[in-house]
Amino acid sequence: MIRRNRSYLEEFAIRIREHNLFKATRERLLIVRHIHEQYRQRESFTDVDVAESIKVATPRRVSLSTVYRTLRCLVEVELLDRLEQAPSSQSDSKLILYRLPVAWRD
Repeated sequence: MIRRNRSYLEEFAIRIREHNLFKATRERLLIVRHIHEQYRQRESFTDVDVAESIKVATPRRVSLSTVYRTLRCLVEVELLDRLEQAPSSQSDSKLILYRLPVAWRD
């Protein structure tokens, strides 16, 4: 259930507490805030997009593994949709895309 009177960041903190997942560290909160601010108007994005844009946006060091775990956590608490795209002819692996649920997009 989404309560729009809460911010995306507040909703994340509440849901990870309810699901007994990760602690809401500074780095995770930075990633969540960044995702909502940067991608709420875009259709979809990749984990690499998030990692690269965080490097540019903040002087604080955020590890790539923290980005991946935070994305997985956001999907688990239903604050992010995970989409798989069929592999392109150049690569055998599936491309994983993410997007904010409609209720959290502008």
